[in-house]
Amino acid sequence: MKLEEAIKEANRCLSCKKPFCSIKGCPAHNNICEMNKALKDGNIDLAKKVMYENSNASLPCSVVCDSYRQCMGSCVLGIKGNPIRINELEEFVNKNSNYTFEKNGNNSNLKVFIVGSGPAGLSCAIELCKNGATVDVYESEAHAGGLLAYGIPGYRLNKNDLDKYISEIKALGVNIILNQKVNASRVNELLDEYDYGVIACGLQKGKSLRLDNINALGVYDALSFIHNMNDGLNYNEKSLIKLNGITHVIGAGNSAMDAARLAKIAGSSEVYITYRRSLEESPASKKEIAEALEEGIKFNFLHNPSKIITDDNNKLIAIECEEMELGLPDESGRRAPIGTNRFSEYKCDNLILAIGQGADKDFVSGLGIDLDYGYIVCDENLKTSNPRLFACGDIELGASTVVQSMVHGKNVALNILKEEK
Repeated sequence: MKLEEAIKEANRCLSCKKPFCSIKGCPAHNNICEMNKALKDGNIDLAKKVMYENSNASLPCSVVCDSYRQCMGSCVLGIKGNPIRINELEEFVNKNSNYTFEKNGNNSNLKVFIVGSGPAGLSCAIELCKNGATVDVYESEAHAGGLLAYGIPGYRLNKNDLDKYISEIKALGVNIILNQKVNASRVNELLDEYDYGVIACGLQKGKSLRLDNINALGVYDALSFIHNMNDGLNYNEKSLIKLNGITHVIGAGNSAMDAARLAKIAGSSEVYITYRRSLEESPASKKEIAEALEEGIKFNFLHNPSKIITDDNNKLIAIECEEMELGLPDESGRRAPIGTNRFSEYKCDNLILAIGQGADKDFVSGLGIDLDYGYIVCDENLKTSNPRLFACGDIELGASTVVQSMVHGKNVALNILKEEK
């Protein structure tokens, strides 16, 4: 997108008195109308400043948010099928403006450590640092970003753009300490050195299926698979997993779409998304599903894995699936899958499980704080049962989007700042 196109698109904005794109659509409540107003005047720096008022992850969110369900999905022009391309305008603003984070507070006596540099941890760090605090972020990997670096492929979030975002954060004064895995005992040691600590480690374990042969050769969890592929493709620091033959990916969220497309890159001759519900119930964004279809990914809806079949060497050779039907909506709001007791067998050389993530229970259980099935329990101020330890992101929320985690991290920072008043 060029400036002329951005201005033309921004001029379509109606400047609604009740901007549902912000109020209803955007979890960060970004002032989208004001961004468009600045763009109409060609003032890119002001447009970016407007977005930075509410969002601490404007660039990542502009390219990874499910905008068709969020801001664009709530644009009144969408009633006629042509909403303003808000995500593209926000991406254009971020890539073409030199405006950056500004400090606006004086809390120089406040010292905070954060475990994890994903969207929640970075957002928390930014907000604290903007207000003058000293912030150290401990990251176990070689590159900052958490999910942004290792969980989202480069074709969705360009790593040069991510590096620019990380550079802005460092320039603000956030100190990111890489290759530093912090265990539970280290957290307690750090609490002696800092005023407060924040756990923003995310969900680091892929969920599995309760099936025999789940540890067969050729079975992968999506979290580890995507991490490996991103590390190899984006940072050239790990040998890529090589796949041959037919791959089935279980699940239909964005991670499943990413795993499927990466499986193609890894060498699979055919890739199937196998999902127990229908297309309408798929949690992945329409954009991700459409792009997967364009790349030749096939879909096997209303099928639920029931058996993993191996050879004498414990190598995966096929999967059996039960055919499903849809019943009434369950607690998720989607129609529940119901087994039919009809089964089909499919040749399968590789199986990737993209059915969600869970907490690293060894880590969180050692923190000595209240937990709920591995998730950290916080009060209304996002404080754990340890009054000097807060938590944000997926480890407290459960699986969430980048923008939800960003907002959550910012709220933790604001609550810490309140503690200091």
